[in-house]
Amino acid sequence: MLSAADGPLNLEAAADGPAPVEDCVLTDDAGNRLFQLSAYYGPYVKAARPETVRGKRYLTGAGGTDGVYWTTAACPDGEALYAVETVRDEEAGAFRPADPKLQQAAPKTFAANSAQRHGRPAP
Repeated sequence: MLSAADGPLNLEAAADGPAPVEDCVLTDDAGNRLFQLSAYYGPYVKAARPETVRGKRYLTGAGGTDGVYWTTAACPDGEALYAVETVRDEEAGAFRPADPKLQQAAPKTFAANSAQRHGRPAP
């Protein structure tokens, strides 16, 4: 879990077992949504690849820029995809600013926890 020293805090809810798609939203101290983290397993990896919310594509391996970052991990039954994207601020009518340092660090904890729920090694 991230701490206040890491930047925005996340609000947690129990995951529903080894769901094939998991989403988590990171918020700041005021509860403003900043980023969405997602995990995809099985056939959902292929379904997730074509396009992100921001119109970018998740490619193989790891990478990203401009508010969209992802990494993949090998699994016994295929591949897992972990992604983080900035979210749209509806009041401002624009996406939240990217925070590359936090967006590249946050998926590590999320992916490790998600992989553990799915009985897979941490990426």
